[in-house]
Amino acid sequence: MEITEILLSAPEVAKRLNLTSQRIGVLCKQGRFEGARKLQNRWWLIPEQAVENFVRLRPGQQISRLKFNEKKYLQGVLDQIKDQNQEEN
Repeated sequence: MEITEILLSAPEVAKRLNLTSQRIGVLCKQGRFEGARKLQNRWWLIPEQAVENFVRLRPGQQISRLKFNEKKYLQGVLDQIKDQNQEEN
């Protein structure tokens, strides 16, 4: 069975995280999305799993470095994930 990696563009990630494409580019340059790479030195391609990891893993560390409005949004996403996990258990 072949496993394929789903890659997202910076605008797609920005829409999912309610951030700007420029902010996603900065986060990619900082190495915040594992496996993100630039195509033709112009467009960022970001693995979908890296986006999920950005939101789920080390939430305190991720959130502490973001702007206030970004923190508020991502904290809401984390709260939703926690609620879903509690419902499943």
